[in-house]
Amino acid sequence: MLWLNALSAPLCAQEKTFYLEEWYATAGQQADAIDRLVSIADDAANLYVAGSQLNEYGKYDLLLTKYDDTGNELWATKFNVPDSTGNVIAGDIALGGSGYVIVAGAVYNGPSNNYDAFTVKFNSSGTEQWHATYDGAGSFYDGGAHIYIDASDNVYIAGGTASVSSSMDMLCVKYNSSGAQNWAQTVDGFGLYDVGSLLLPQESGELLLAGAVQKSATVWAVGSIRLNSASGALSSSLNIADSVALEEVTALAADGSGNIYAAGYSSAGGNGKDFVTLKLETGSSVSLDWAVAYDGADHGDDVPKGIAFDGSGNVYVAGYTTTPAGRAFLAIKYNSGGAKQWAAQLDGPARQDDEARAVAVGENGDVVAAGYVTQNGSRDYYTGILNSSDGSTAWEATFNGLANKDDEASQVQVGGRQAVRRFVKTGTG
Repeated sequence: MLWLNALSAPLCAQEKTFYLEEWYATAGQQADAIDRLVSIADDAANLYVAGSQLNEYGKYDLLLTKYDDTGNELWATKFNVPDSTGNVIAGDIALGGSGYVIVAGAVYNGPSNNYDAFTVKFNSSGTEQWHATYDGAGSFYDGGAHIYIDASDNVYIAGGTASVSSSMDMLCVKYNSSGAQNWAQTVDGFGLYDVGSLLLPQESGELLLAGAVQKSATVWAVGSIRLNSASGALSSSLNIADSVALEEVTALAADGSGNIYAAGYSSAGGNGKDFVTLKLETGSSVSLDWAVAYDGADHGDDVPKGIAFDGSGNVYVAGYTTTPAGRAFLAIKYNSGGAKQWAAQLDGPARQDDEARAVAVGENGDVVAAGYVTQNGSRDYYTGILNSSDGSTAWEATFNGLANKDDEASQVQVGGRQAVRRFVKTGTG
């Protein structure tokens, strides 16, 4: 799946497990090569998880499950396109104001269309309301990676569309509240791989589409462009933050003020791959506010996997640093001006490969990082709550899935009254 690879989305090959501190639940069956989970929590701390489940054709349906705050399954529903024996891969999940659920991603829609971008709406009870697919001009690989819902319940999907195997364009599609397509727009950077992964509403009424743009075989950058939300027409040229050259863009996020935060890595420092974190401001034009690099103490490969921010503009990046013993769990805090406040490194009990995959910030300021540690010959979920003041560990836990295989957390959601009681890890195992 080209669009998933371009977004650095993990493709896994294990049974998947959903785990809360107070409970865990396992859904679906053993995967072969396609498994991706996305999740979101509502204001009541209910958890919605979209993943895959093996069907009678040996392919994978979308499986959407809702859990309450104590881990009870409230409902589960499946989706695939009619008469299809292909796979469905979740790319993003969002909640509407009245409790409905939107899921977007990619679905194999027959040999004529190949993989299409899909969007499906479920009501608050899990009943499908409508679904739509987008087949790009080349009928090759198309997928949705980000969802934005406006105040009128129009649904916008950002992602990628490919006409040939050697390139991909940014994609944005708008659907009205009934699922009818209003418009679709594509953006090509340098004729290589470009993927849209963020949509930000602007005060002007425009949308800012942002994502990863490939400039050459080894150089990526963060790119953004403005669209007219009513017509989809481009209202600016493609802005490239090319003063910061990355070998890969691994994470993107945006705050309520329209600032974009990105993480990636670069080997320009000469000590293997280094964390690179940057902030872009999106006022009348998109401009680079700051960019910083981090080289671990052992000068090996350091790769970020997740990024988050708090209400004060502090930025948190998590991933791994390479030590003589292998990979170690790493989280870094920068203040709103890009100055490093702390770097917290964790070596698991076996001092083998340990890695952070996601990071989030609770309402009380606690930093929650999730990933895996290697122990007893396999990988287990690891979640740590870090003190935001100094990065010290306030609480930590590991979890070994029912199959006793590799368990790798890919997302973390924080909600409810207490971060410790409400975090969720979703992954495989």
